Amino acid sequence: MYSQKKIFLNILKTCLSLFLLICILSSCDSDEQTSWNWQESIEFGRCPKWSPNGESIIFGDDRTGVAGIYLWDTETDPVRLTDSSHFHNWDYCWSPNGEFIAFTSPGAREDSLSGIWILEVATKFVTQVYDYGKDVSWYSTGLELAVRFDNPSEGEPGIYRLGLTEDKNAVTEARLEVLSGHMPECSPKYNWLAYSDNEIDGRLHILDFDGVEQYVSGHGVRQYKWSSDGKFLAFVINNYTSGILENVLWGINIAQMEADSLTRMATFPAPNQDGNEVAFSRVQTGNWSGLWVFSQSEGIGRVSSFGLSPDYNPVSDKIAVNSSLGGIRIIVRE
Repeated sequence: MYSQKKIFLNILKTCLSLFLLICILSSCDSDEQTSWNWQESIEFGRCPKWSPNGESIIFGDDRTGVAGIYLWDTETDPVRLTDSSHFHNWDYCWSPNGEFIAFTSPGAREDSLSGIWILEVATKFVTQVYDYGKDVSWYSTGLELAVRFDNPSEGEPGIYRLGLTEDKNAVTEARLEVLSGHMPECSPKYNWLAYSDNEIDGRLHILDFDGVEQYVSGHGVRQYKWSSDGKFLAFVINNYTSGILENVLWGINIAQMEADSLTRMATFPAPNQDGNEVAFSRVQTGNWSGLWVFSQSEGIGRVSSFGLSPDYNPVSDKIAVNSSLGGIRIIVRE
C-alpha cells in the first residue's frame, strides 16, 4: 500500500513538473512585450507605409465614395491625396526623398485611369507617366522606377527600368531589366534590386548596381522588404510546391550575401532602420497569432495579440499596422 502511494505521488509530482514546464514555455512564446504600447490609431485604411523621414504615413482605402490614397501625419486627420475610385489599390511607394509617391492603378489598357502614376506630395498634383504596369518601386536615384509589365506593347514581359524626367512627369526610357521577373523591390539607398522569378512560388533573386546577380534563394519566396538603410533584406520562404518550408523568416545583408533563417511562422516582414530587428505578423490562432518582433540581440517576442502588414518607422521605434478590426494603428517602444 505504501509503495503504491509513493508511486502515485511520484507520478503526480512528475505531471506537475511537466505542467509547470509547459506553462513556462507557453508564457515565453505568448506573453506580450510590455515595452511596446499603442499610441495613435484611425478607424479606416490599410497597408500603411512610412515616409523616408518617418514623419507621415501613406495608406490605401476602398470605402465607397472616399476611396483613394491618404496621407497621415499621425497627429491630425488623414488627407486624401487621390479622389478616384480606381486609386484605391495597395501598390504605392515613396520616392527616396519623400517628395513623390509612385503608384499603379488597375484597369484595362483602354481605361484612362490604369497604368503608372506619380503624385507630388506638396501639391497633390498627379501625373500618369505610363498607361500600364504594376508592382512599382523607386530606384535610389529617385529618377528611375522598377515596374512589372505583363503584356507590354513592345518586347517581352518582365521587370522594366523606367527613366524619368527631373520633374517626374514623364518617362524618358523603358528598358527591360529582368526577363519574366516579378514583384521588384528596390533598395532604398542602393540601386540593388530584389525580385521573384515566379509570381506564385518563385525564388528570390538580388541584383547589384550593375545588374549582376548576387543571390538566389533555394526555395519559393512570396514576401520581402528592405531595411531603410538599404543593406538588409528580410524575406519569407513558403515553398508551395513541396510544403517542406512554411512561413520561415530569413534575412540577408548585402555585405555578406549569406542568408540566415531567423524564425518560423512569419508573414509580412518589415525590418527596422538597419535590419537589427524585423517586425512580422503571425496569422495562426492562439498564442502564436499577432504582431511579433525578431531582434538580433534578444530573439523573438510578441508585441501584440493583433496586427497585420506591419511597416517599421525608418528613424524611430514605431510600427504601423493594420488592425484586425479595420483601420491603422501605431505601436511605439517606450
